[in-house]
Parts: sequence; structure tokens; C-alpha cells
Amino acid sequence: MSGENDGDDVRLFLKVGVDLNGLVGGQTALMKAICADSMDALQMVREGGADLEVRKVSKSSPRPAEDVGEGEGDSGTVPSLLAEGADVEAEDAEGQKVLRIACEAANDADANVDDPVVRSALTEALRDLIVKTSDVESIRVDGFQPLLHVFADWGVEELTELLLSRGGIVDAVDADGDTALSYAARKGCHETVQLLIDRGADVNRRDPHNDTPLTDLLYMSENSNSEGVRRVAEILLDNGADVNARGHCGRTALLRAVSRNAVETAKLLLERGADAHLSDIIGNSPHIVARERGYQEILSLMDSAAMVQKTAE
Repeated sequence: MSGENDGDDVRLFLKVGVDLNGLVGGQTALMKAICADSMDALQMVREGGADLEVRKVSKSSPRPAEDVGEGEGDSGTVPSLLAEGADVEAEDAEGQKVLRIACEAANDADANVDDPVVRSALTEALRDLIVKTSDVESIRVDGFQPLLHVFADWGVEELTELLLSRGGIVDAVDADGDTALSYAARKGCHETVQLLIDRGADVNRRDPHNDTPLTDLLYMSENSNSEGVRRVAEILLDNGADVNARGHCGRTALLRAVSRNAVETAKLLLERGADAHLSDIIGNSPHIVARERGYQEILSLMDSAAMVQKTAE
């Protein structure tokens, strides 16, 4: 049940007399209405006599895919359901709570959280679920992401802060060993980056590849010279990130910036004390790379930075 067809699906269920409290793929019609975030579908299910409970059944039942329409649903679905006493601790056939299912549905639908309408609806619905759900730290979206990482990736500060207040661990890692801070940094969510740091995130924490949030930022970003990347880098540096930290294969943030000819980002790093002569494990340094590739503008920046440093000494 999803999108514009969810109401028709429910009408069909009612017409043929289907048991609205029975399960299809481990979910009641009511849970499907929640996942579709459809007030019309939810109201029809209520009028059909469905319980406000979701019963757990055998995991042998297949789980159908859910969808969340962008801007087509009604953000009142979850709040109104909770107001009537719905059990958000109930689990589907796979042992998953509504909060996890809702987050996965939003991810599967590729919800545009940059759209104010979608962002507001999503925030309102999930905020109430977070408050009502116990042990939020144990939930893993799609089996590997803590909720904090999902909200950081979306750049939704309100949900990020609420989750932390409910027991979320700021430096928790996903299945790949990445923190929420790295997620937010990669996406350029500078406000979320600052929030996580303010709540105690370690700006120099290493991931399994030996990258810090700063070196990871320069590795993962599609445009290393963008204003967004520089803004996040500034926040990290302002809060104690090691500008000369060697990441994967011994590469510094400056080396990665120079390798992509990201002039403005290289300038920022040099102004913050980046060493142009720190080499990686195969002997390449930012200065060597800039010279070999003929990046004259970056070489000039390096010369200027060296002169400033020499004068300061």
C-alpha cells in the first residue's frame, strides 16, 4: 500500500470483508497505513474496526515493500495514532518496531528532506515515535545504521538532538565503523555537524580505514572545492580537528584537496597550518603532487604559507 493507491487498497479490503487485524507480511492494515503516512487510509482502517495494536507473527511471512509519498501524505497520521493509544513497541514479523519501519520507508522512498513540507511532515511523525519508543539506541535501520546516523545523513537537527536526549550515543558507529559526524560532514550538513560536536562528538575519531572526519570529508565529497565542504572543514578545524592528520594510506586532507585541484579548500587548510610536505605511504606530498601536475595557483599558496610560517618563527 503506497502513494495514490493506498486508499483504493483499503476500500477494497473493506468491501471484501478482509480481517483488518490480520497480518499480511507481518503487518496489519493499520501498520501499512502508518508506513504510507496516509490519513485517508488510516481513517478508513479505524472505521473498519481495526485494533490500535500490531501483532507479532511468524517470521516466515514475507515483508512487503513500503513507500512514503513526498508531500502526498498527512503528517497527522502518526501523532493521531499515538494519541489514540497505539502500541509503538509492537513488532512486525521480522521483529522490527514502527520507528525503524518508518525510517526505512522514508529511505526507500528517497524522501526529499530538503523540501520544507516533506521535512516538516517527516519530523513531526518521527518525533512522536522517538518519544514513545524505548531503547532507541538499539534500533538499526536497514540492519546497519543507528538512528542517529540516519538523522545526521538527512541533516534534521531536531530529530538528531531529540534522539541524543533519549539515549543516543553521539560517537556510535554503523556496521562500517563510521560515526554520525562523518555522515553529516559528507553530506555538508554543517548545522548537524556543529550540533554533534556540541554534544561531544570526537572530531579526531578514526574509522576502520584510519580516516578522521576531516580526511574522510575530503575523500568522500563529490566537489572538494565547494563552499559546503569548506564550511564543514572550518567547523571541524574550529573545534580541534587535526589539520595534519594522516588518513587512509597516510593521506592528509591537504593532499586530497591538492589531488583534486581544490584551490580554495587547499588555501583554507594551508591557512590553518597544513603541512605541504607531509607524504603518504608511497611518498607523495601535497607539494610534490602540485608540482608534478602543474597546479601553479596551489604552489603559490604553498609558497605564501611557508613564508608566513617562517616569519612567525
